[in-house]
Amino acid sequence: MRLKPLAITVVGLSMALSACGGSATRGGDEPKQPEQSASSSAPEADRHLAPAAIVVPLLPGHMPEPLKKPRKNEHYGDLQGMKGTLQCPASEKRCEAVVTGAIAEFGTDMFDDGGDYANFEVWEYRTPVSAQGGYDAWKKELGAEAKGSLTMPDGRFGEQHSATTSVKGDKMGERTLLVRQAKYVGVIRTYSRADIVDDGKPGPTALIELGKMLVERMNQAELEQGPTASAAHVKLPG
Repeated sequence: MRLKPLAITVVGLSMALSACGGSATRGGDEPKQPEQSASSSAPEADRHLAPAAIVVPLLPGHMPEPLKKPRKNEHYGDLQGMKGTLQCPASEKRCEAVVTGAIAEFGTDMFDDGGDYANFEVWEYRTPVSAQGGYDAWKKELGAEAKGSLTMPDGRFGEQHSATTSVKGDKMGERTLLVRQAKYVGVIRTYSRADIVDDGKPGPTALIELGKMLVERMNQAELEQGPTASAAHVKLPG
């Protein structure tokens, strides 16, 4: 069962991030504490300038029509005094070396009982090397659940990417894109009429466009820039 929307949380988290100018102090959350170097004397805010919670798109203004209504927002860790409810179990291979995490979801309505949606999940790891391990674990997990793979068009979808589908053929269903850019691993899940591929179309449009946006936001975060990439200019078919 999908979680109920937390639109108020989206606004509150966005205000907290705006107040800190894109930087945030972060720590671990139950059930797993992120590892820290005992020899490091740098303040936490200097070590973690771009938490996963600012990489996921937070505001409706980032999203294309018709996927603009906030449905869910959670984060992992302690962000500007707000303790996250999102968890990454220590028993999961994909959670090794995780520092922060975040989920954001938008749809054609505010509730989880109908309509199209796009779900973003981003995990920040200690290093790009540990992120590669997380990516491999995610790929294995998502591959076991998939009904088939998707071929993405030419273009940059991070340093590593893999796309799968939950349905066979050109049917309505969930499409998933897994990407890694530097120390961030992202998962995008779309359930959209824009992803039903007809003859002559290049591929799952919503997944492609939202994937481009998320990878650009990851890259901006890695460069210690405020993630500003948006897909608001995109018009989805269907």
